[in-house]
Parts: sequence; structure tokens; C-alpha cells
Amino acid sequence: MEVFQKALMDTYHAGGIEFDWPCQVRIDEDMLVIEYLYNNELCTYRGHSIGNGHYRLNAVGFRGEGTLHRFAGGLFLEGFWVEEAEQGMWRIRLVDV
Repeated sequence: MEVFQKALMDTYHAGGIEFDWPCQVRIDEDMLVIEYLYNNELCTYRGHSIGNGHYRLNAVGFRGEGTLHRFAGGLFLEGFWVEEAEQGMWRIRLVDV
């Protein structure tokens, strides 16, 4: 399993764009976990592979779901999310700065 303790997430939604939001990513061929702090609360998305480099995720403890995609060996995850009444896109850079 690859672990990226200091990955950076960009989110795009109707309310604007947020760049370089710190997050942690754990990923392997079968599973993907994203964790980040929002308003001092830990937010977690967990999901499983639905094909080579494609993941479907669900929020843990709140209403949210999303997809993320990664080319083999790539340093980016990209996808779409829906959370409560909002929706948007996200891009995560898999780097440990």
C-alpha cells in the first residue's frame, strides 16, 4: 500500500476553488482512503477499485460519495464528488512535500 501523508487536494465547486488542501491518501490496487481536516473535524472517504486505477468512494459518517481515477504510476488522482447538497471536482497531488 502506498501512503502519502502530505498530499495536496484541489476542489472545484459552485462556491469557488480551493487549492492545496492538505490530506492523507492510502492507496493500493483494491482500496483508496482519503482523510483531511475540515473545520477541525476529520473527514474520511473510503472506496474500492471498480477497475484498474478507478475508485468509487463513500464518505464515512456523513452523506457524500465520489470517484477518483489514476493512471498507473501517476502522481494525480482526479474525479467528481457529491457531498450533502454540493457537487464538484477534485484533484489530489500524491506527493509528500
